[in-house]
Amino acid sequence: MRRPECIDEESGTGACVSYALVIVSAAGSDSIDEAFRKFWDARNPQDASKAADRIAKAGVGFDAALPRLKAGRPYAKDVPVQ
Repeated sequence: MRRPECIDEESGTGACVSYALVIVSAAGSDSIDEAFRKFWDARNPQDASKAADRIAKAGVGFDAALPRLKAGRPYAKDVPVQ
């Protein structure tokens, strides 16, 4: 694997760290949304438990999880009411 050019050879750190955090943060939002979608789409408690484990293992922080949990399961707007 090629080392990024922005790595400081002495310290092993550099501007790439900030850049990488921005990329991970941007990609992380999509993966967090996907993890919560799988949680909300679970068909039974066992599947919900597995999905919750995936959310925890993905490193979703409290600040990212709380608004999604407060919002709750998304529902389609065109579902007929009986």
